[in-house]
Amino acid sequence: MATMEHAHAEEVIGFPMARAEGCPFDPPPDLAQLSKEGAITRVRNWDGSLCWLVTRYDEAREVLSSPDMSAETHHAGYPHMSAAVKVRRSTEQNIMTMDNPQHDIQRRLISRFFTLKQVNLLRPRIQAIVDEVIDDLLTQAPPVDIATAFALRIPSTVICDILGMPHEDQDFFSERTITLMNHQSSAEEAGAAHDDLRRFIEEFISTRDDHGDTLTGHLVALMRSGQLTSKQVVDTMIQLVTAGHETTSNMLALGTLVLLQDPARLAEIRDTDDPEVLGNAVDDLLRYLTVSHVGRRRVALKDIEIGGQLIAAGEGIIVALDIANRDPHAFEHPDELDFARSAHHHLAFSYGIHQCLGQSLARAELQIAYQSLFRRIPSIELAVPLSDIRFRDRMIIYGVWNLPATWETREAVVV
Repeated sequence: MATMEHAHAEEVIGFPMARAEGCPFDPPPDLAQLSKEGAITRVRNWDGSLCWLVTRYDEAREVLSSPDMSAETHHAGYPHMSAAVKVRRSTEQNIMTMDNPQHDIQRRLISRFFTLKQVNLLRPRIQAIVDEVIDDLLTQAPPVDIATAFALRIPSTVICDILGMPHEDQDFFSERTITLMNHQSSAEEAGAAHDDLRRFIEEFISTRDDHGDTLTGHLVALMRSGQLTSKQVVDTMIQLVTAGHETTSNMLALGTLVLLQDPARLAEIRDTDDPEVLGNAVDDLLRYLTVSHVGRRRVALKDIEIGGQLIAAGEGIIVALDIANRDPHAFEHPDELDFARSAHHHLAFSYGIHQCLGQSLARAELQIAYQSLFRRIPSIELAVPLSDIRFRDRMIIYGVWNLPATWETREAVVV
């Protein structure tokens, strides 16, 4: 079995890879080919470093659940996503960059705000937010860019509610998050954006009461009781603010675009009154699109074999969630949307101890938002050719920059 040191540089393909022109919803063809050839292969990261890439479902779950794989970014071989993310991850202390036992200790401190039971209690509020956003859409003359006017506003408002933050701060967070999530951002640009977020949140928490009716109040109480440091509170809030709107907003916009191209699947979501059918539909969209398209990153703590390949201690590994979610051994006809299937076991929210804390919240937001949009604006359609849509290829989270939509105003349904 070979290890990384035996690689010839000219044989190693770069990661991430480009999508095929005209196929914006599918993983890159080079990535699909690697998956056909084997479960794991060597790739070159953006900074020139060599690491391993996992492209199949079973091996992806094995890596993501292994205690011999670390998510802590201080290890020398950790394969950072970009210069911007490296700046952020090198200074943060949150559950995304912790191994056990610290990870589970901190996750338990905030998990009650994101349980399925708590999210179900939030559903009426989420529905009210969605209805308010659609009400605002209907006051505008189409075409309207629903990527910003709809898809971004909903999760941004929801996470502000959970944290107890003013809604008017959404644009501030969104602008800084775009810088942090952009592959092209320099270390200096990312550092400035991160410092802006840190200063804002430090000032915000300094004025909060230590009561637990909002997540911020709960975190402040934990800080004042000594269970969390002030740095851990700030880092946790930065993670929640950025992840709380960036992933869901892009999934909402990209999923809307897919459905506008597929009237039959759109009708299945719009017309069902069965929560299980709606849940299956959203999960297969999550699987099919997998907006976290630059992989989950780990570093080996000791020599370990994955998919017949020896990974040496200190070597980095990337789990390509998007192509693992297209593995035919895990999903029949994986390159097709199938809302009749149960795809709940997909990897769009990752796997193992770092599986997304907010996945129940994201599912609820997507279910409510998709169905409400198509029921209230039944004639909605894309206002430009698909070729005019600008995709977020160079962002950590995939999506669209613009989504102009139009509709017959007389057909819009007012609640």
